[in-house]
Amino acid sequence: MNGLAQTLSRAAHGYAGAQTTDMLYRNVDDDLRSNNWTPRPDQGLQGALPPIPISEIGDGIRGFARGWHRGPQWITLWFTSPTTIAHADSSDHGGLTDVDAVHAVITSSRSLSASALAEWADARQQAHITAFDAPYSRVFEHLRAGPWCEIDVDRCDEHGVRTPGGLGNRSEWASLSDPDFRLYAWGIGDEPAHVRYWAGPVVNMAHLIQITGEYR
Repeated sequence: MNGLAQTLSRAAHGYAGAQTTDMLYRNVDDDLRSNNWTPRPDQGLQGALPPIPISEIGDGIRGFARGWHRGPQWITLWFTSPTTIAHADSSDHGGLTDVDAVHAVITSSRSLSASALAEWADARQQAHITAFDAPYSRVFEHLRAGPWCEIDVDRCDEHGVRTPGGLGNRSEWASLSDPDFRLYAWGIGDEPAHVRYWAGPVVNMAHLIQITGEYR
């Protein structure tokens, strides 16, 4: 009964599919650093695992999620302590509920194919030289229509900086299936919007639909 209660508690707090026993991974911080994983920009961890705030371990809350990327690869870890993981999710292998599998993904020396790297680099480059093909209002409507949560919505200036009474609009969004996954958008009137996420700029609406479709 106690195991069932723990499982139901985790499911209620985003730990669906996790085992009832947490995965102890003492060297997770060192492995992430030494294998060139970078914290997602929205986390601001600067490569370090933070201590757990008392507010995150009290009142039945099971833990907190943190994300990293290595090029276009990503991994999200749900921690219940700085070295204990309740669940993990990865771009290459999906959900990971075994510490050996988590370790294998993090320490993998598998290099991406030249074509995959070239495609990713080209998309980032194109985003800097080609204007987005839709205004902010269309981006906003697309995100609001899907399973995305508005974190912040405000006015901004012509550079996307929050400015009361500014000519533009800006917003931050989080995926309901992975709260670590954030999207940032801003734009002015009918001008091309500006959209970015942890891997860099979003190229166009087709790119945005592809990204958001993977995080439903």
